[in-house]
Amino acid sequence: MPSENLTWHLLPGTLLMNDTKVSSFTYFYQEYLNHRYQYQDFLLLTPGKLNTLKGVVEEIEKASKAFQENRPHLAALFKDLYALHKQNHHLALLADIRAKEITTLHELFRENAQHKETEYILNFYTQEYEVLPLWYKRMGHIIKAVMGKRTWKSLLPKAEAR
Repeated sequence: MPSENLTWHLLPGTLLMNDTKVSSFTYFYQEYLNHRYQYQDFLLLTPGKLNTLKGVVEEIEKASKAFQENRPHLAALFKDLYALHKQNHHLALLADIRAKEITTLHELFRENAQHKETEYILNFYTQEYEVLPLWYKRMGHIIKAVMGKRTWKSLLPKAEAR
């Protein structure tokens, strides 16, 4: 299967096609791995006359095998680099999940603290004010009116609406 039927594109940077400089995909791939490999690069392969996926896969396998035979240490480094990038991505996702968990827990603790504060105030009101006799509460309103903090009109019973 001639590799001239296979067209390749390196995205996002350079568009490479079969030209006089690059006569085969195997040569292109070896040169790319030797000099220009970037982890985030994306290769777009167009089969052309190799109208089966099997033909494209065979070309890639051929190029990969040739690279691994010619540069076994570099191939091992690329494999390790890929594994590390994959692990780094996984750890970044895990860190993001943990950060969201921490934010959620802080919100829950804040809500719980507000609930406990409200509960404390209501308990204090019930224990300290509601248990007082009615005459004592009314005497307190009169004292407020005498001190000027309350109007005398507010102490009178409300007139019924007619």
